[in-house]
Amino acid sequence: MAQEDRYTFWQAANAEFVKELLDIGAMGWVPIEYKKHYGPSRTRFCIMYFPIAESLEDLRTKYISLLFKRERGDNAFLLRRIGQLTDAAHKQTVKYNKLLRQLDEQKHTIATFQDKIGVANSKIASLTEQQPITERSKDDIRRIRVLKSFVGELLAELWEMRPEESEDVQEPPVLVEDAHGTQTSPIPDLADLEGKTVSIIGGYRSRARNGYPCNIITHDGRKHNSHFYAALQQADIIVVLRLFVSHASMWEAKAYAAAEDKPIFYVQEINIRSILNIVAENNEQKG
Repeated sequence: MAQEDRYTFWQAANAEFVKELLDIGAMGWVPIEYKKHYGPSRTRFCIMYFPIAESLEDLRTKYISLLFKRERGDNAFLLRRIGQLTDAAHKQTVKYNKLLRQLDEQKHTIATFQDKIGVANSKIASLTEQQPITERSKDDIRRIRVLKSFVGELLAELWEMRPEESEDVQEPPVLVEDAHGTQTSPIPDLADLEGKTVSIIGGYRSRARNGYPCNIITHDGRKHNSHFYAALQQADIIVVLRLFVSHASMWEAKAYAAAEDKPIFYVQEINIRSILNIVAENNEQKG
């Protein structure tokens, strides 16, 4: 064939080869057949450099191994592939280290916000205990409002930055539906709880039972979903089972109670009647 005809022929062959690789996709390539039809050099070049998805790079390595022979030219070919894989591995390592640094920074920021929320809540509690609401000065009322707003802002930012990680806490228990409880001391009067809603965070009920003067809502506290926040919003009184909730859930409940002026109690009991007795007793003492 004339040189011009050879050029035209191989140009058409190249176009046909590229079309074959593109239409079939990397998962359907047959390197040995390509080597017979299009020649070893052309096949190696295309298998080496044809753009494919990152997830299919292992296939490229597999195909290269099929074309390998222990010859000088093949050794150079394999060294180039090793270089490609090394570069890819380095990029993945850099990306992974960057993600680790970002995660550490987020954890540090979250811990800082939690400390700030704790300080703000302590100040709110201190101001609340100083004097009755009817005797608070305008300055105290303003400071409480500012601190509540601060808590709300921190809580919102904490929610955005919290990584999707779960803390190592005990499995939320099934609350005991013992209408009489196990308390041996004088039983507080539960009349003050009548008509109110008590939200218990950290456990759940296998089946709701009557016999209590108040409405009871439960949430296991493992996920901060719409049901979690609904339980806080609907509550007149919030109870946290501190042995069975994460620090994040406890802070969420504590900050919400402070921002909304709702009483909150931290208990270890899982008996509903005992929990209500504790709530009633503390209300009587405050009264």
